[in-house]
Amino acid sequence: MGAPEYDPVFETLVEHDMPLSLHGSGGYWPRYGPIGEGLRTWTEILGLGWSVHSIMHVANMIMTGVFDKYPDMRVLIQEGGVNWLPFVAYRMDEFYQDHPEDIKITERMFDAEKAYLERLPSEYLFDNFYFATQPVAGPPNTKQHRQLLEMCHAEETLVFSSDWPHHTFDPPHWLYTKHVDEDLRNRIFYETAEEVFGLDR
Repeated sequence: MGAPEYDPVFETLVEHDMPLSLHGSGGYWPRYGPIGEGLRTWTEILGLGWSVHSIMHVANMIMTGVFDKYPDMRVLIQEGGVNWLPFVAYRMDEFYQDHPEDIKITERMFDAEKAYLERLPSEYLFDNFYFATQPVAGPPNTKQHRQLLEMCHAEETLVFSSDWPHHTFDPPHWLYTKHVDEDLRNRIFYETAEEVFGLDR
């Protein structure tokens, strides 16, 4: 999704103050290529595949300078999971700081004559992206999931989703009414969504 061919879409979204919403089943399905042809089970395809493809789209948008060109753009990732956020945030930072030189050869950065990103990759991840909560890796364990929510910057990034009526349905009482305080619960259930879609303006 970081390809420069999408810039007209990004420009229109920013102009109209609208978010880009990407769903896990929309174009992430690994149909072709050595990996896609080799997948045989739902665990590979659905359990992990959508998260992996979400990770690659997020990383590609950040590392090709989408948010340097469109700093106000908001992106909602749906049904890609959230457990990977801490790993991806700090793994991107680690590799970017170790060897950032290839940033300048991506089309958008080359055209802008920029050699480096304006911020660390993790900052774009937590400032420009939002993530639907389903699928929560559950059933949830209180301590583990409270820590996960903190590492995901849940108050600013997570938007509740259930995937109802699918069999992978995440009921809201699993985690968000029992193991978090009222302020965070309100953020996840509706306040962050209001911000993402401009409903609070």
